[in-house]
Amino acid sequence: MPNWLSKPCGINVARLPNTIVKGAYCVAISALAAMMLIVGAEVVTRYIFDRSVPGHAEVVRLLMVFSVFLALAYAQKCGLHTRSTFLVDRLSGRVRTGFTILNLAIGMVFVGMITYQAFPAAWKSFQQGETGYGLLDLPYWPAKLALAIGAALFCVQYITDIASTVSNSLRRRPSESVEQMD
Repeated sequence: MPNWLSKPCGINVARLPNTIVKGAYCVAISALAAMMLIVGAEVVTRYIFDRSVPGHAEVVRLLMVFSVFLALAYAQKCGLHTRSTFLVDRLSGRVRTGFTILNLAIGMVFVGMITYQAFPAAWKSFQQGETGYGLLDLPYWPAKLALAIGAALFCVQYITDIASTVSNSLRRRPSESVEQMD
């Protein structure tokens, strides 16, 4: 790729998805830390003062969406999702690569369907001013938007993993493929 195309305005386009995924992960970790602080404050105030933190359940419920969905793409990037490789590990190199690509493609399709539905749902929630129930009337659209963004990043990570797997399998020398098939 020409240098002028890979770095428009000084931005490395090839690294942009990776940077966005890491940024989303940082937001997810921040939401998790906020949840821990809120729940910790709830426990302490209930124990010491016999009073509850108003609205803690509503806030934690919405932060949970941020912490889960914005971390999915990073977990995929790092290979942290649960998977069973009992049968696939016993296959030859090319067949194993084929199953890996099929697995990634199926995941991409399912996450793509979630993404396709999530953005309109977030927009509808924003337009209608949808709020939660409880002590605090917090808007739902930020959490729904976090779900949509997290699903979209997860889908992009699947596409990146498919491209990487195909690229790596094409880069292997023919002698390496034969050795792996034995």
